Amino acid sequence: MRSESVSVKSARVKRTEDICIVLFFAFTICIYAPMSIYCANADGYWYTFRLIWYVPLVTFMVVGAMLILALCVTRGKLHDIISAVIFGLGLCMYLQGNFLHLTVGIFDGSHIDWNTYRGRMLINAVIWIAVFAVCVVIFAIKPAVSFKISKYISVMLTAMQLVSLVFLLVPVIAKQSMKLSVDPKFTTEGMYDIGEDNIIVLIVDVFDEQYMDYALNNMPEINGIFDGFEFYDNFTSEYNSTTTSVPCSIVIGKQFHNEKNMSQWMEEMAQNRLYFDELVDNGYDYSLYTEEMSCYPTRIAQGATNYREIPMGFYNLRTCLAILYRSAGCVYFPDIIKPYIWLDDDMIAGTAVTNSEYIPFDDANSFLKDGIAQNGLSVKRGTKQFELIHIRGVHEPFYTDEWGNETDEHWDWSVTTRGCVRILGEYFDCLKEQGVYDNSVIIVTGDHGYHHTRGVLSNPAFLIKYKDRHGNISINSNEAGLGNFTATIADLAGAENVSDYGLSILDIDENTTFERLYYGDVYNKEGDTDMGPLLEYITPTDTNDVRQFKLTGVEYESGGKKIEHIPLCRTCRDHIKPEIMDDFHVVDLHCRIR
Repeated sequence: MRSESVSVKSARVKRTEDICIVLFFAFTICIYAPMSIYCANADGYWYTFRLIWYVPLVTFMVVGAMLILALCVTRGKLHDIISAVIFGLGLCMYLQGNFLHLTVGIFDGSHIDWNTYRGRMLINAVIWIAVFAVCVVIFAIKPAVSFKISKYISVMLTAMQLVSLVFLLVPVIAKQSMKLSVDPKFTTEGMYDIGEDNIIVLIVDVFDEQYMDYALNNMPEINGIFDGFEFYDNFTSEYNSTTTSVPCSIVIGKQFHNEKNMSQWMEEMAQNRLYFDELVDNGYDYSLYTEEMSCYPTRIAQGATNYREIPMGFYNLRTCLAILYRSAGCVYFPDIIKPYIWLDDDMIAGTAVTNSEYIPFDDANSFLKDGIAQNGLSVKRGTKQFELIHIRGVHEPFYTDEWGNETDEHWDWSVTTRGCVRILGEYFDCLKEQGVYDNSVIIVTGDHGYHHTRGVLSNPAFLIKYKDRHGNISINSNEAGLGNFTATIADLAGAENVSDYGLSILDIDENTTFERLYYGDVYNKEGDTDMGPLLEYITPTDTNDVRQFKLTGVEYESGGKKIEHIPLCRTCRDHIKPEIMDDFHVVDLHCRIR
């Protein structure tokens, strides 16, 4: 009886030890690994905690049950070897995730040269093999001692990870409040419904002034397309990219000096009154048709009539499992496996599926062209409408042919320019057919420029048609720029104090002079962008020729720190010096003398 009682007690102890080992392994890889990685990067993932919380939990229960069952049905050496394998793998993954993790970057799609890490991978593999081998050998030689030690180690490490996970999860859950996964989008809702009284802004990305010059000289139908338009040929942008030009010049109307993160700066600036408030106060509905949602403050985006939060989910459970555990594997698996399981942002974003009656706006040129052809335009009688439509325009790669169709063939900027102009013409024809062309103020511009023989981004085209205007394109050489955009819209909307937004184009004549500043990235000696500091230029009154831009000697570093360069090197004294490559190509070379 006594020996039988001891045997039962021994079996119970071993079962307890088995459960501790299995719990450690299953908790580490099934719950802690994917959830700790998710918590650390929650703001960057499209899916919320509410969408995935049960997946690691169910996986943990299934894997744990299977392993415990396997240990229950085995005896002797086989049982000990399986226990050693489970504990060894759990311990190796714990060490890998917390102490041996190979840092090669984030899942942003950047190229990783894995060959540079081969030596590190070899050392990492040796550590894994050594730890694993020691566990197996000790379990084989001293099973009783090994089980006891492994039980205490398993309980301790599992408890540590559990406490750590609680601290990681609490702020994520508090922030997300168990919200559903949604994709905030500007949809096509109302895109083909126009008001009787309209302000329409068409942003043709990278639509350079010289592209417009090309169209004027090479498209016989150009005057008919831009019927009644005024073309400003002395026009400049304030920034050289969409992500700065749209928020600063087209939305906020303030200059960004690197004070802080662009998103934070934009949200703070949007607490002030903007021209969107003037539109609403004067009876306009406003719609924003663009993919560049990150360029619009939350308050402004959510006020658009076509803003929708579209519910999102994974294609299926298998896809969810793949994302969670490939992410976990990128941290907790041996380094030698990482090249074969590495994820990037596009892969993660590509697992989302939306189920909605709304169609997100697509900035492809053909999307606008096909939408007009299929839907036409209809008029909402008695309404006032502000519409901003941002299309890809003359942005590389050039897959838009000269008729505005999307093709698999790669064209050049001149072909795509002709295609974009003709798409605009089709849109204008629809406005005329509905009898609202005369009741509409229409602006066509780029968010920045880029001419392929000049290599600069400071000269977007700008054209405006006022109400009841017809005739050939007229040329306006008064100085102007995107810095005048917000004041112009406020003026058109009927704002009482337009000067609060700056200088409106409607108030500019040949005698008007003001300071036009342009902010470009600092370039290194090889001509590559040194992302970070902003270099300030001032533009002459009588031209927008970038070769005449002058460095003010002011540079804004991260945090908005203003640096004035004294003394200036020769490049700074001579301002922008064209390179020998051709007459227009400019590379900014700037001294870094403090």
